[in-house]
Amino acid sequence: MQNTSLWLKLLVAPFIGFLLGLFAMFGLVYSQTQAPATNPASQPVLTYGD
Repeated sequence: MQNTSLWLKLLVAPFIGFLLGLFAMFGLVYSQTQAPATNPASQPVLTYGD
């Protein structure tokens, strides 16, 4: 019985780490590929006299 729980611990921890890494990578790629909410080119780069 102890061998089974040891193997279970050795397999579950990397699997949870893999899932967390997969979700983090998906979230990062998804957030970087979305279009911005506003067009940054519509604002002037330099403003004189303000």
